[in-house]
Amino acid sequence: MLAPRGWAYIGGGFGSKDLLESIEITMRSFNNGTDHFKNRVRRNLNRATHDRFKDALATAGIASGYVLQNDDIGMWVVMRK
Repeated sequence: MLAPRGWAYIGGGFGSKDLLESIEITMRSFNNGTDHFKNRVRRNLNRATHDRFKDALATAGIASGYVLQNDDIGMWVVMRK
């Protein structure tokens, strides 16, 4: 439920591209030198995911909704009432 004139933000990111790269390096050591974490993040934040969220907003009839995405902020679905 969203109050009148309310905003909803769903999603996430890593703060900045530099911070994400630092986390990827750390996670590589936890994953036996593989890029499993990096690949999973790239898959989750790719254009196809962006388009799926956009399509879901349209299907749900949420005209005020949109998807924000870039390397610094990650990916967020934003809706307002």
